[in-house]
Amino acid sequence: MRRPRTDWVIFSMVIILLFIVSFLFGREGGRHELFPVRSTYHPTPGGVKAAYLFLRELGFQVERWRKPFQDLPREGRLLFTVAPLYPLNQDEVDRLLTWVEGGGVVVYVEDRPTSLLKRLDVAVASWEGQEEALPAIPSVYTLGIEVLSPRGQHRFVAQPGMAVHVGQGRSGLVLSFRRGEGKVILIADPELLSNRGIGQADNGRLLVNIAGAHGSGGRIFFDEYHQGYFEEEGLMSYLGRTTFPLVALQGFLIALVFIFSKGTRLGRPIPLAEEERRSSLEYVDSMARIYQAAKAGGLALEALHQRLRTDLAKALQVPPSTDGAALAQRAAPLFKMDQGELFGVLSRSFTTARKGALSEGELLTLARGIQRVRRKLKPASKERGTHD
Repeated sequence: MRRPRTDWVIFSMVIILLFIVSFLFGREGGRHELFPVRSTYHPTPGGVKAAYLFLRELGFQVERWRKPFQDLPREGRLLFTVAPLYPLNQDEVDRLLTWVEGGGVVVYVEDRPTSLLKRLDVAVASWEGQEEALPAIPSVYTLGIEVLSPRGQHRFVAQPGMAVHVGQGRSGLVLSFRRGEGKVILIADPELLSNRGIGQADNGRLLVNIAGAHGSGGRIFFDEYHQGYFEEEGLMSYLGRTTFPLVALQGFLIALVFIFSKGTRLGRPIPLAEEERRSSLEYVDSMARIYQAAKAGGLALEALHQRLRTDLAKALQVPPSTDGAALAQRAAPLFKMDQGELFGVLSRSFTTARKGALSEGELLTLARGIQRVRRKLKPASKERGTHD
């Protein structure tokens, strides 16, 4: 018996609906991210996993923050909040600003009006100028930056007392201002820190400059709490971040079609098109482009040099800003090292890192020299602590 034509029409509409739902809400690796999740757990183009790993590879103490803002520790130096999936309420805004006023630095990355921006009296405006963004003033954040490559078409409208670091006039892509003892840094385009965008132009350098200015020697947090990753969560909260709701919806619609058709086959079985999957290693490609674009060889050497100076200053109980020659003079007899060799390692690593461009051989040689000094330093420091 021939099925009525209306059955075929309804069946076709349901299949089309399934594909539309999969296209709009399939977040686990499709090319099209209608609602990207800016999380360090996401290797998808819109995630920020590459930024998190990049800072960790450079030696920064980077952590994922999965608690409310009221638990932010005072020893935390820097907090990145990138386009929160769950908006901040007024109480959370108060908690965050209290932490900033106590000496913390927050990097808030957003391209739409939010309760925090309203509280800070910062407006978001459309931008119809050139796509590439140039530094507006020389600052610690724009050091080594020639151009940024944003994808969004929004800018912040700076108020008096706010410094526009990248932008034109009062329209700022990157701006900052003091808040109590701390600082607020605003970035108007989340794509600058995304896996897809961080390797473009000098976007990666902006991230390193901010981390170097405020995160050296302290803890750096990426806000995961407002991306839906809580320290303590139930089963339903976990399933809500997976493809389970999508699968359940598809199963429900298929069940409706089955009931409507009364178990009668409408035609030959047609296999569903296999959904394209994005490799979870996509961020690796982003990391490679970051190292090339940001000249990470020099940055890595600079991080190793700074770590050696910090260890020496701590062991000698002197300020970290102490001159390299003075450090070498005091450390050599105390830790049984050659003063000339120690000063040579400090001076060569500093000058070579400042050059920026260096070969892999140079980087490896200097890194090994630093590690040799640090290996001699640690046992001597333990022995000294025992005698004290």
